[in-house]
Amino acid sequence: SWPAYDLIVKNRFQYSRRSFNLTNKVGVIMSSRGCPFHCAFCFKATFGNQMRRRSPVSVVAEMQWQIDRFGVTEFQFLDDLFAVNSKWLNEFFQELDRQSIKIPWKCLSRVNSVSKVDLVKMYQHGCYGIEFGVESGNNEILAAASKGITTSQIRETFKIAREIGFLTFGFFIFGLENDNHQTIKQTFDFAIEISPDLCGFAVLLPFPGTHLYKKLPPNVRFNWSIFNSYYDKNALPLSLCEVSAPDLRQYAQQADAEVSGSISYLFKNVLFRKGEYTSLRKEAFSKWFHSLQKIISRRIKGQRVFGNDNLVTNGLLIARDVLILLIVGIFLVMPNKVLKLYKNN
Repeated sequence: SWPAYDLIVKNRFQYSRRSFNLTNKVGVIMSSRGCPFHCAFCFKATFGNQMRRRSPVSVVAEMQWQIDRFGVTEFQFLDDLFAVNSKWLNEFFQELDRQSIKIPWKCLSRVNSVSKVDLVKMYQHGCYGIEFGVESGNNEILAAASKGITTSQIRETFKIAREIGFLTFGFFIFGLENDNHQTIKQTFDFAIEISPDLCGFAVLLPFPGTHLYKKLPPNVRFNWSIFNSYYDKNALPLSLCEVSAPDLRQYAQQADAEVSGSISYLFKNVLFRKGEYTSLRKEAFSKWFHSLQKIISRRIKGQRVFGNDNLVTNGLLIARDVLILLIVGIFLVMPNKVLKLYKNN
């Protein structure tokens, strides 16, 4: 039997649109539990290190049930690691074909666990978005975190995924062991370079059960307020590196706006977006436009973190960004004004 989703729906839970989804009724599903990798920051006390996978027949049957019962129009796979085994993926694709299910979906993967052949087949069978844990733009930091990937692998996988037409999601962590101001800036620059459609920048939280938790001073291991800092913006995280906790939070708050509000983001994800799902260009533009507004606001308030802190340079950057907003705003507003004048005449 399937999870009792009907009980959740009765309690006012709705299958609703999330950021960068194609449709308005997004179903959730898990095809596996556990992850065989050993990232130093990852909390796996619930599902563990051993990966247990449902059969493709079972997964596709549940997908069909959710479609029939709740009117689901796309899926988000919540597995810690969905795209990791080519044999299982091929059986999953065959079952989708056998049941004639054609529905969009998204999932999580690693940059070194999925091949170009797998990515092409995934795209052909409805997958339009992939979430990747990037974490850092510095190879030494990645190695210290036991991530098991390199920046060259990250760069290549994002390039392939973009060429195929995927929406890409990148997750980054500030405050990993041995992080400093320079490596965090390197991670920020790397995020600008690979330019995911959506980014997530978090400050490290060394949860109990993780390798990094063991490195916490004994007197703070049971200070639970630090583990709530992700949700409680008044609670500062604990820094395990040379960058202070307030600085780490400032970096994380600024990074997403600067990546999503960059010129490269506008060009790659809006103006020259490739692939089948160009309909999401509007959402990408909205994210860019509002991110640039945040950047301008933070610069005016003196909250800029990345780049040159020189007042003259900062003033020039503000003027440049305001000019960009004005130009884009004119191109957005003028066509509507002309259309209204035409209709009135």
